[in-house]
Amino acid sequence: MKPIRTSPPGRGPAGRGADRGSSALEYLGFLPVLILIGLAGIQLGLIAYTAQQAGTGARAAARAASQEELRGSYEHVGKASMTGWVADRARIGPPTGGDTVTVRVTVRIPDVLLGLLGDRTVVKSATMPRDLTPRRPATHDSTARDFTDRDSGTHVSAARGVTTHDFTTRAPATHD
Repeated sequence: MKPIRTSPPGRGPAGRGADRGSSALEYLGFLPVLILIGLAGIQLGLIAYTAQQAGTGARAAARAASQEELRGSYEHVGKASMTGWVADRARIGPPTGGDTVTVRVTVRIPDVLLGLLGDRTVVKSATMPRDLTPRRPATHDSTARDFTDRDSGTHVSAARGVTTHDFTTRAPATHD
């Protein structure tokens, strides 16, 4: 008696020929879901980075607006403290407040999810105390590596490690 064939010649065990390539088709069907999950992860990273950069810009702009000599350049300082592509998307509002200065920064979040996120923004604000006393610049004597803070009158000698408030009684240099 002849054995009964259950599959065509060269096709292996019964039923196996019909399933060939089905795993590749299942993978291709699931690939858009994997891409969407990857793009969502990138989008979350962009949201967090944009929020961090907006906060940095708000703090820098508020600090500049609080200082008398930098008050007019708060917007430039705020944008300079952010990454280029974030600064291009940023709007820095005018400073408000009396004894304190508050600056508000609004940044549009880039959308990598092909419009699924919509037009979203991040808003950060920072408040700094107003600097009411103008600062005098410090002097630096490069030959002796000395530093003098004119506001406090403190003198620091980097070469000798001496700090004094009286400029006439500095200790002479001693080396061991």
